[in-house]
Amino acid sequence: IRGRGNSTWGLAKKPYRLKFNSKEKFLGKGHAKAKSWVLMANHADKTMLRNSVAAYIGEQLGMPFCPGSRFVDLVINDKYLGTYQITDHVDIKKKRVDIVEQEEAATDTSNITGGYLLEADGFYDEEYKFMTNHNVPIMVKSPDSDIINRTQKTYIRNYIQDIENALFCKDFTDAE
Repeated sequence: IRGRGNSTWGLAKKPYRLKFNSKEKFLGKGHAKAKSWVLMANHADKTMLRNSVAAYIGEQLGMPFCPGSRFVDLVINDKYLGTYQITDHVDIKKKRVDIVEQEEAATDTSNITGGYLLEADGFYDEEYKFMTNHNVPIMVKSPDSDIINRTQKTYIRNYIQDIENALFCKDFTDAE
């Protein structure tokens, strides 16, 4: 068990990451069996529902990955720490983020449209990161910085910027 989070680690109720020696299946059928899990404190959300509701809405919309979760009461060393939400650790795996992980650099003939794991993160620290025009920090979690090439970086940046431009345009309700 170790602490996790950037801004949330400074709050009174600490979030944790769990890593087991063998794979565990906390969330039941249809969910990952994995070594790594997250205990979200939800300290800034007094209802403790926002993350759970967002994942539920994602499932209803048919999103390919929405982290599963269960609420648990956490006791460490005989000390009750409160109600936590055990949830998937975002990772490239079947029943988590199920994409093809790129293990070698793309070539000129490679399909560069898929196999990316991105994170909007104000504390980003990976080698390839960028800011959108509306100052949203984007970090490329996968592929690794020694694998991703300039063409892929340009593709990712343009793709994300196109999404942001559509969200902030005057005619955002126009399907075109």
